[in-house]
Amino acid sequence: MSLKVENTPSNITVENTTEPQSGLVQFGKEFVAGTLGGIAQVVVGHPFDTVKVRLQTQSSVNPQFAGVGDCFRQTIQKEGAIGLYKGVTSPLLGIGIANAAIFSANGYFRRLLNPNPAAIPNEKLSLLNTSIAGSLTGIVVSFVNTPVELLKIRFQVETGANSRYTGLLDCGKQIVAQSGVRGLYQGYLATLTREIPAYAGYFFAYFGFRNLYLNDFKSISSETIDLKREIPTWYLMVCGGVSGIACWLSSYPQDVIKSRIQMSTASTTPNIRETVSTIMKESSYRGFFKGLSPALIRAVPANAATFVVYEYAMKLMN
Repeated sequence: MSLKVENTPSNITVENTTEPQSGLVQFGKEFVAGTLGGIAQVVVGHPFDTVKVRLQTQSSVNPQFAGVGDCFRQTIQKEGAIGLYKGVTSPLLGIGIANAAIFSANGYFRRLLNPNPAAIPNEKLSLLNTSIAGSLTGIVVSFVNTPVELLKIRFQVETGANSRYTGLLDCGKQIVAQSGVRGLYQGYLATLTREIPAYAGYFFAYFGFRNLYLNDFKSISSETIDLKREIPTWYLMVCGGVSGIACWLSSYPQDVIKSRIQMSTASTTPNIRETVSTIMKESSYRGFFKGLSPALIRAVPANAATFVVYEYAMKLMN
């Protein structure tokens, strides 16, 4: 299965082609396209991510920021616009790799779960199997995302002039010096509990909305989609934006817990149960949704960019 190349920049034709492709070749294409999609995601979405993390990790007793707008204002006022891109090196390098892992792993699991690959194109994989493939993808990508997000968060929460880190490399060196390589995986279990439902929702929403268009808005069933129908770029952006929102809504409390664990520099790292207890004492259930607004705002353009770049990269390589 491949995307047919058309000289129409506003549309992508999803068409079943007959030329066979080995799993390894397809894996490589998904890896490259995923990397490019990840870079696009970071460039578009990182300022919102910085605001999200700062709101998630600030004290509820004496908060530094009154809300999303105030966090943007204070950050630009004190650090310049570049402050919104603080810690961007880690995700720019890491999320490119993470997205490569996401899309190549998801493609692999979709092929693995296809009951009859000779007769059924992967695009017609059921949404149940699509969700299972997404969950398995979350397990794989958690190994990449944990150290990437640890470094990013440690940088993002440094708001003053007296940062304890001189750079990303120094941040990593200090963590390893203090806790060994295991220190880079602080918050791994919390990351894992986030990624499994996050990517199940992510790919279910993307393929569900994609199916809706390919079924002429009559059904989200994968079995009845018209693979020769063109998908316009604007609708790919809609699919990407919706998938980003679904990803966060299915996993946001876990993300708050993960961020709190990863920002901790105490000699004894709090576990999930202790972190949940702390958040409940500070903010009750509302604490598990701190920073949700910038996360959802970021999710739409960032994931729209991700999927458009991914699909066009796959189109060009095919």
